[in-house]
Amino acid sequence: MTRKTTLLALTLSLLAAVPAGAQAPPAPTPPAQVVPDDGVEAHGRSKVEPPLIVAKGPCHKIEGKFVVGMKLYLMTDHRLIGEVTVHRSSHLFPDGKSREAVKLKLADGKSTWLPADTARRIYVTQ
Repeated sequence: MTRKTTLLALTLSLLAAVPAGAQAPPAPTPPAQVVPDDGVEAHGRSKVEPPLIVAKGPCHKIEGKFVVGMKLYLMTDHRLIGEVTVHRSSHLFPDGKSREAVKLKLADGKSTWLPADTARRIYVTQ
């Protein structure tokens, strides 16, 4: 017997074993996971939450060139996202496309590259 024939025979035998109109019992819900609130993640690393910093004063859309040191805030609630550390007119992204980009030092200390047109659409500055 070929593998396809074996799988077909197995499927038909399982279907024949189940009475018509029978439903499978509902899957048991997994138990709720208890998340410790002592500043430690489940993997033993300490959980460091950056303080929520909100822009003070009016914000405006980003127009023109990005300036190193410019602080970017989320357009919806003016929460600090990060600071521009590098601006490149051409940066090669993992998808193989090269375009204008900025490197952000995020509020949590990590750095990431972001296309400049995306930054202009979702972030504001003071």
